[in-house]
Amino acid sequence: MSDPLLNPPADLYPPGRSDVPAPEGWTPSPLYDPFEAHIGPMFYRKAGDQVHYAIKLDERHCDGQGNGEPGLLMTFADATLGWAVWLAVTPNSAVTISQHTDFLGSARVGDLIECVPAVTRKTREIIFVKGLFRVGGEPVLSASSLWKVVKGS
Repeated sequence: MSDPLLNPPADLYPPGRSDVPAPEGWTPSPLYDPFEAHIGPMFYRKAGDQVHYAIKLDERHCDGQGNGEPGLLMTFADATLGWAVWLAVTPNSAVTISQHTDFLGSARVGDLIECVPAVTRKTREIIFVKGLFRVGGEPVLSASSLWKVVKGS
């Protein structure tokens, strides 16, 4: 079976920005949702059986006080948790039912926000997933979501 992270579907959307270099040890992530092009690029790396995801904040991602914009953080959380779900349900797909987000700290321009999402429960129709998002090891966001499996899509 091919690795969907290394061999993404051929019909992916192009990245919104290509001038943001990948941090050392990270690979640009394919985009599975055209909206993600507005916040990307996003990155991933594999470590054993875990997949780590990241985004490097730039001025587009911050509010008037220079902190990571909450909407950006929630969008990144949805994308990150969604990648974990996608790996759990392939060849099917899934759609977000709900997402709960807690803001635990702040992130600033230049910060790399990282997460290793985890599927915590999987039924025939619903996937439960969570993630703790960190900057330099310090938590800045936690998120959990429920996803509906869409068979044959």
